[in-house]
Amino acid sequence: MKLAAYLGSTEDHQFQVTADTAAEAREAIEPKVPAGHDLIEVLHQSQRTGGVVATARTRSTETRQLTAEGATYEEAKAALAATVPDGWRVLSTRVVEP
Repeated sequence: MKLAAYLGSTEDHQFQVTADTAAEAREAIEPKVPAGHDLIEVLHQSQRTGGVVATARTRSTETRQLTAEGATYEEAKAALAATVPDGWRVLSTRVVEP
């Protein structure tokens, strides 16, 4: 049996911006998202002195595909899991050849 896995990078970046409002913070964040990354989280924190500090987290959109074989589905899945490199996660798995 042959399986294919679609992998996604776990590389992410975090940065902060300060603004008067949450909406202004969001506007300041958008142009700072690195190319090839998606914005996945924004946390806003109000300051006692006024204003907002927003912490943004982005994740790489890079993907790749791996294949592995085994006599059974379980063996092929174990072989596939053993080949996933550090910094990557399995997004989906499918049977290529039964």
